[in-house]
Amino acid sequence: MFLFYRFFKKFKNIEVGLTINSFDSSLKKIFEPFSSKNEDRIKALKVLKENGIRTYTFVSPIIPGLINLKDVIRKTKNLTDSYWFEMINMKLAGREFIKILRKEFPESLEVATNKRKFEKFIKECKNIINSEDIKVRGIEIH
Repeated sequence: MFLFYRFFKKFKNIEVGLTINSFDSSLKKIFEPFSSKNEDRIKALKVLKENGIRTYTFVSPIIPGLINLKDVIRKTKNLTDSYWFEMINMKLAGREFIKILRKEFPESLEVATNKRKFEKFIKECKNIINSEDIKVRGIEIH
């Protein structure tokens, strides 16, 4: 199933990254209806790693109350060489996305749009990230 790694092995210096979040199937239908399942992305990381290809995990978007950072890190820690993290960018989220948050996840929207609450959320995320024994290449905060 995952034969793509053969193509990547042709390159001397390559690194492959995958975006992973912890959207469960119900959240995935709302936010990423046409994208690959996180489980499949994690399996792909495993195949890449097993075949000697350097990998990184891009954890995005990190949405208050909807993304479980500990779970993402736990599931990928032994499969990735480094991480990038990105907090939700409300300025670029778009009207439709904000409309969904307002209707389905008002608590998440409240934290993401309240400066004090969002700063507290960011601090909590950084504490989780820093408590893990992982290589972090960046944390994007908008």
